[in-house]
Amino acid sequence: MGVSSNPMIPPFLLIPGLDGRGISLNRFLSLISPGTNHSLVAHDDLLTAEEVASRILDRLRQDPTIRLLIAESFGSIPALLAARQSSSIASVVVVNGIGDGRAIRAGNLSSIRRTIMRFSGRLTQQWVTRYLLSSSSNAEALSLWSNAMRNGISAGIAAKLRRWQQFSIDSLAKDLVCRVIYIGGESDGLLDLRRQIEPFKKRLKNFRAWIIPEAPHLLLQTHPYRVVELLVREQLMTPVSSLPHDKTSVRESSAP
Repeated sequence: MGVSSNPMIPPFLLIPGLDGRGISLNRFLSLISPGTNHSLVAHDDLLTAEEVASRILDRLRQDPTIRLLIAESFGSIPALLAARQSSSIASVVVVNGIGDGRAIRAGNLSSIRRTIMRFSGRLTQQWVTRYLLSSSSNAEALSLWSNAMRNGISAGIAAKLRRWQQFSIDSLAKDLVCRVIYIGGESDGLLDLRRQIEPFKKRLKNFRAWIIPEAPHLLLQTHPYRVVELLVREQLMTPVSSLPHDKTSVRESSAP
């Protein structure tokens, strides 16, 4: 399926994951038309999920034309919290989102926090490779995240894990009426996708999940073309011209 190299997309807010800075979003954003009205809702290490959701709601009040949220990883938690409180949001796209701490493969969150706080050198590369990239073949992404971890974001991630782990899919899905589209990487080393997707399907009437084979947790960085293809398929973007052919296919989740 050909998709746009500069797809037209309605105004949207982009909510990054645990790093709060969107360090893995540049390749995805490079595919968006330069004139598109979009902005990043960055969040520092001290904010709670509710406070990030409040920032999102403030942006929505400032620009009532925004009807789309795109959130990655833990950014899905404040995005869904905000969508529950705003009638203006029509769709939330969740990219390898984490709505339930029990859906994390890397063990319990306390264990992950202890591991992150000890990050240094080879341990950092091993953790990024295992949980975020699923292989060491993407040298650019491995270097980017390993350097970021060593330069201080690991402590912030540990702090967010401590404060944000209280949320469950049950609480996030309550009273949510907008459309939710989940895009997951089949090779995500951090999430158990089936355990993540099934509760959403059970609790939301307007929900669809797509799986990108061989894609890791950081798929907005490693597979941005496929994410754009799915946004086109879901009529959230309008194709303008074709991207280079990518053999990676996508499929709709068959989880009940």
